[in-house]
Amino acid sequence: MTYPTGPAAPATPALRAAAQPAAPTAAQPQPPLPASRRMRFGLMGAALMLLACGAARAVEPGPGAVYGGIGLPGLILGYAHPLNQRITLRGDVATSGQWSRELSEDGLDYEGSLRFNRLALLADYRISPLFRLTAGVTFNDMRVKLQAAGTGQVVEIGDTAVALSPQDRLQARVRMPRVTPYVGLGLGHHADPRPGWNVVADLGLSVGRPKVSGGLSGPAAALVPQSEVDEELRRLRDKVSTGFVPQLSVGASYRYY
Repeated sequence: MTYPTGPAAPATPALRAAAQPAAPTAAQPQPPLPASRRMRFGLMGAALMLLACGAARAVEPGPGAVYGGIGLPGLILGYAHPLNQRITLRGDVATSGQWSRELSEDGLDYEGSLRFNRLALLADYRISPLFRLTAGVTFNDMRVKLQAAGTGQVVEIGDTAVALSPQDRLQARVRMPRVTPYVGLGLGHHADPRPGWNVVADLGLSVGRPKVSGGLSGPAAALVPQSEVDEELRRLRDKVSTGFVPQLSVGASYRYY
């Protein structure tokens, strides 16, 4: 069976509209943020920027400083370098030169001399805006020499009494260890990016057990048993068995950039 063919029927306007693809719709504009919300966002951004700047400043170590001081153990010259706001590394040298004086010990008149030089490597830990704890190590050249010369005086060496002639010498030498630990409390040396002058101060101790040696020479040495000389040295050793070298100094530091 065949069907007749002929021209297609014209499309109606409704069919043409249905066959055409739909045109894209234009994006609707968003309403602007209220002024109060814009202000809140602006304040939050400013606060975050301030916090970031504050954090960057908190970890900024700041420049190093040279410093000097005077007190015990003498004249001090050093350099301080902050690692951060709490920790500062320092190195300094100190000297009291060499001096002598006369003194008396257990009835003996001594002429004493002292020599002291020191190199210190230290670390500071800040515990407040003003104060810091300090710990480190000192390398020492500290010697005390005592010498009693005979002038005809009768002295007791140990438990033996003897008259010392001008040819007799009773000597005692006290020497601090070459290396000793140091602990202390101080003021200053805080991290600061600004150049200028600052006050510094230290109170501390280098702790070590001194070595005591000595002996008796001259004609009197034949009259005094060596055991009595050793007893005299032991008494002196007991007095300095818990030896320490104090530090009590004040000075100034300068940050140069």
